[in-house]
Amino acid sequence: NILSSVFRFNKLKNMTSDDKYFTPTTAANKKCMRMTRALNAQAGFGARQQLHQNTHFLDLSPVYGSSGCEASSVRSFQGGRLTVLPTLGVEGTTPVTWNLPPTDASDTNCQSKNPFFCFKAGDFRNSLSPGLVPMHVLFIEEHNRIADKLKQARPSASDEELYQAARRILIAMYQNAIYKEYLPKLLGQTLMQEYNLISPTTGNTGLKIRNFREK
Repeated sequence: NILSSVFRFNKLKNMTSDDKYFTPTTAANKKCMRMTRALNAQAGFGARQQLHQNTHFLDLSPVYGSSGCEASSVRSFQGGRLTVLPTLGVEGTTPVTWNLPPTDASDTNCQSKNPFFCFKAGDFRNSLSPGLVPMHVLFIEEHNRIADKLKQARPSASDEELYQAARRILIAMYQNAIYKEYLPKLLGQTLMQEYNLISPTTGNTGLKIRNFREK
């Protein structure tokens, strides 16, 4: 089925002969870029069970990580914000600053060298393809924007309070986009109704942002 073909145990991507980092040693020895998504966790015969490297919840683990250690590694611990790498660029003739994810010189999976190290994010595969980096930049920028707004609403809030509140809000936004925009187009309304995936249009999610204002 579709899911089994998408979530392969180990997916290998054949590299082209002119690839800079994965050049085949011989015509018969084609090198591959390994994309390991999960570990085999089954003890015997039967349906394959997998031990995934990331959390399976819609919790934005690619941004915040799947463990406390990963979460701490991407935080600035100032104003509830995530760490960014300010990079000066030029758009036309106007200097601009692109807030990219921080780089990770200790990443052993990275094929890039100094000064172009791979980025650090909640998921170490963030630099695997060019299309992944803009997604991380988008979420990091939005988290920091929300944290700044919350700081304005409650100047006395601690870094931990601001971080956790901004994280909850951004995860809620992400989940809303998944259930109301992505899944309906992917599955169609029939399957959305059959599996009870349609989000209610009214109700309280329990996240009372108004209570975050300075009292």
